[in-house]
Amino acid sequence: PPPPPPPPEPLERSDTVSSCKSDDGVRPLVCPGEVVYLHGKDGVFEAAAGDHTLPPLYTLQVTPRAVDDHMADNIAAALRAVRARRGRAPPLAPAAPFAKAWTGDA
Repeated sequence: PPPPPPPPEPLERSDTVSSCKSDDGVRPLVCPGEVVYLHGKDGVFEAAAGDHTLPPLYTLQVTPRAVDDHMADNIAAALRAVRARRGRAPPLAPAAPFAKAWTGDA
């Protein structure tokens, strides 16, 4: 596997609260090392391995199920479902981007 990307440069500490947008030059928050990205696709769990450059990790969607989806028992069940369906075979394609989340608003 390729070596991990270098860590971002440290930032100066600030005691003020500010809002951050993706285009304001702030250091990005990244997952260290390799991650396994699990997502539902047509009612079936899919998984892809990668690092912090996986496109679906560029956005954060807050949905009514967000907390439940990230509980350890639900993650373990999703991993078991992926393994039962495909065994230990690696993914053939990168993870699909997030679909727009349904929030109940029209």
